[in-house]
Amino acid sequence: LEKQQQPFQPIALTETELPQYVSCDLDSTYFIFAFSYSCPYCLNSIGNVNQYQPMGYVDKVIGIAVEDSNARNRFERMFNTNFEIVEISKLSMLQLTNTLPTSFLVRHDTIVNQYFGMVVSPALLMPDAE
Repeated sequence: LEKQQQPFQPIALTETELPQYVSCDLDSTYFIFAFSYSCPYCLNSIGNVNQYQPMGYVDKVIGIAVEDSNARNRFERMFNTNFEIVEISKLSMLQLTNTLPTSFLVRHDTIVNQYFGMVVSPALLMPDAE
């Protein structure tokens, strides 16, 4: 999970493709994880993604996956996820991002950060982390 080189400029959710797939309450914080069931970097991130809500880093985690019923069955046997997963077409995912995994940190109705690549533990992002 590497941050972009230049500081991220917040983006209103309404200016992105995200509202087509997820609904976000104005008073909540979300970690939205765009991934594929067959991407090794995505799968390697699942354990960390599972920690974001229980550790209190966000109010809710939502996964957005490229639809693939065979891969989803295998994924569900391998992983015990604690977040909702919305499935979208490969074309829709390409409109959302061309890098998997991509994660979006949403506060209120604004994307305040975007990460590309494997997801780090939320403990490393918490303000009191040493």
